[in-house]
Amino acid sequence: MTNHAYRQGFEEGWSTGAANPGSPAAAQFRKGRGLHRYFDRHRVGISKTKEFKEEYRNARWEASSQSLARLQQASGAAVSALLKVMIDKTTPAASRVRAADRVLDHASRATALEDIEARITELERAANPSGEGSERE
Repeated sequence: MTNHAYRQGFEEGWSTGAANPGSPAAAQFRKGRGLHRYFDRHRVGISKTKEFKEEYRNARWEASSQSLARLQQASGAAVSALLKVMIDKTTPAASRVRAADRVLDHASRATALEDIEARITELERAANPSGEGSERE
């Protein structure tokens, strides 16, 4: 099978499950079984190959990346909701404490990630003093 035919079959199989998110086929795709079944049904004997696994991994990464981008876009509203609960005197104390705990936890994680990013950038600079090929900056 040519790479083009493989890719076309892969995309057709992926879109079958993605076109109707509530369908049983989509549930199988989310469980990681849909593409294998699609290829078995259509007599495409590549579902266990390295090429298939790489394409499948790339498709899952792309779907996951899109979901993460949507979550990042909604994070401002989520922070606002947490802060509102935290400062609202009519909200039960347990809810205010929980909201404050989540705010502190997320702030701590963000600080740690920034620290790690700074360390990685410094290590990359030390490993490549000429600055060629550095993606961070």
